[in-house]
Amino acid sequence: MLNQQLNSGEPNIARKILIIDASEEEYKRTRDMLIETKHRSWRPIWAATFEIGRDALFSDDFQAILVAYNLGSHSGLEVLRVAVEHDYPAPIIILTDQWRTEINLDAMQAGAALCLAKDDASPLLLDRAIHYAIERKQKDLALQKSEARERARVAENNAILDAVPAIVWITRDAEATEVTGNRVAYDFLGVPQGTNLSKTVKHGKTQNDYRVFANGMELPPAELPLQRTVATGLPIRDFEENIVFDDGTQKNLLGNVAPLISEDGKPAGAVAAFIDITSRKQAEAALRQSEATLEAFFAASPGILNIGDEELHYLKTDPITPTYFGLDRQTIVGKAIKDLSPGFYAIYGAMIHRVIETGKPELNVDVKIPNASRPGETRSLRVSYFPVPLPQKKRGIGIIGIDITDIRKVEEALIAAKEEAERSFFQLNTVIENIGDGLTVADSQGNILLMNSAMLKLTGMATIPKEHFHQYAARVDIRDPQGQPVPADQWPLARALRGETIRDVEYFVQHLDSNKHYIALYNAAPVRDASGRVLIVIVTAHDITDRKRVEEALRESETRFRLAVEGIAEEMWICDQQGKMSMVNLTPGTSMDLQEFQDRSVEEVYKTIEIFNVDGEPRLPQQAPLLRSLRGETVQGEEIVRDRKTGTTRYRRFSSAPIRDQSGTITGAVAIGWDITDQKRAMEAEREHRRLAEALRDTAAALTGTLDL
Repeated sequence: MLNQQLNSGEPNIARKILIIDASEEEYKRTRDMLIETKHRSWRPIWAATFEIGRDALFSDDFQAILVAYNLGSHSGLEVLRVAVEHDYPAPIIILTDQWRTEINLDAMQAGAALCLAKDDASPLLLDRAIHYAIERKQKDLALQKSEARERARVAENNAILDAVPAIVWITRDAEATEVTGNRVAYDFLGVPQGTNLSKTVKHGKTQNDYRVFANGMELPPAELPLQRTVATGLPIRDFEENIVFDDGTQKNLLGNVAPLISEDGKPAGAVAAFIDITSRKQAEAALRQSEATLEAFFAASPGILNIGDEELHYLKTDPITPTYFGLDRQTIVGKAIKDLSPGFYAIYGAMIHRVIETGKPELNVDVKIPNASRPGETRSLRVSYFPVPLPQKKRGIGIIGIDITDIRKVEEALIAAKEEAERSFFQLNTVIENIGDGLTVADSQGNILLMNSAMLKLTGMATIPKEHFHQYAARVDIRDPQGQPVPADQWPLARALRGETIRDVEYFVQHLDSNKHYIALYNAAPVRDASGRVLIVIVTAHDITDRKRVEEALRESETRFRLAVEGIAEEMWICDQQGKMSMVNLTPGTSMDLQEFQDRSVEEVYKTIEIFNVDGEPRLPQQAPLLRSLRGETVQGEEIVRDRKTGTTRYRRFSSAPIRDQSGTITGAVAIGWDITDQKRAMEAEREHRRLAEALRDTAAALTGTLDL
């Protein structure tokens, strides 16, 4: 039973005190002492048994608990254990009949705030004991809460440190002899968590499986960032260091160090936080090399190669473009096309802006631009425009092209030569009808278009059989000199349709419908357009002495014409610092084998190719553009003559430039060659055409004179 003494004779008590005592007399004695306290108000509540007292503990809020040691069959220590087990917030004072040391020790070890003998108690002593116990309990509870908060804070900080994707090192002593870290730090160094990470330990093993470098110099342990901050008390910002492990692995770190200051204002430790920037460093190095290579390509470009911004200001250019405006590669940067050439901008500016806006390129645009170095003269260019993304999500324009001024001049000369050849051909056609050799013409599909009078007479036909030659072949038996039948797909006409040129092939021919038979000496050849496509085939038979000369001259003219109008091809050679070929990109269709030059030195390449200057003097290996650029020289548009040991001769115009790294050190060279053989031969073809036309006129005149006789 829980007894509350709230009779009208008792004062109004504010603070509740639970008294657990089996003796009502002892309870009243204790109660009276509490009531006698003048400067503090207590409200005692009595529990007469262990069970009632145990239950009362959790039925109300008490400022303190007074428990008699002797509770009949139970002990006050049992109540104490129940309270301690449930973290009871109020202090518990054990009351004994008389002072006994062993009971006092048991009570204090069990968690009692005080142990007080009833015989020694007085109102003042009891009041002070309760007040002391309450204050002590409150302090203990406050300390427990503080420790709990500190443990939670430490756990939270550790969780934060382990979650931070950075390397964190911490030392809490003024000499940095003990260093711990977060999970990332231990993983980075490859050591178990809890290992002392200090390199300045006084006793025990240091972490010696790596070294630390800064600005190319190895740092002694005392000069490491953490140790410096501990020693000076000064923070370190944006410190970059290179960690080199014993296995050769290297890592780049960037971070800050902050001191931990004690209450007396002195350094008591430090915290360092670093991030791994190895990938960034590698990317920066790769970017620098890429930019150096790109710069070398621009510097060695034999054609037009530009990058501009959205307002068409030049950002990067080749050596040729600035010369159109009387500038160089440095002074043209930042200048706008519309300011340099208003006339050009008025014509092509809208198209270039459209490429930037739509993202759709304009390819192979023929443009003309005034030549600043020669007033009144224009240059013909073939240019492609394409969109280029710039930093900060800006848009730009890429420009690539070639100067075709010389090609245009050659084309004009070839057109004039072709017109002259066509006039000669019409004259020749008149002659064809008056020569004694048979001639057949078929189109690219094999349909017979023409037979001259001599061929009709030779075959015994009255009219031209305008049909496919396979139909014609069904009525003709052709055999080789050994008497073996020749199938239709091996006839000179069929082979010429496949691109072959047949010369002086002897056949026995019998026409089954007319029983006409003869032995003929055949020649056949395809006639091609400028792109190399077969237009017609011409087959001649019997007396082909004069016609052979004309046909051969015509074929030679057509071949030279085709070579002259073919595009100018470029080839690229790149070598490393030692002069070894690291990349070779030969002209498509070249007779040279790419594998023949890959990974070979420039000197070795020279052994396979005979190279001469334009004046015919042999060109020494040390004069090679690549080797000269390895020595720092930039070569622009130098012309050479190149002979393979097979007898093939090609003319090249070469430009080359060194490849440099960020420090300016030459790391290689790039050369770009432009095959100008066709251009040279085309010029020669024009002269040959004129000579041929004159020869055709003379031949026609001679034949006409003969027929008149």
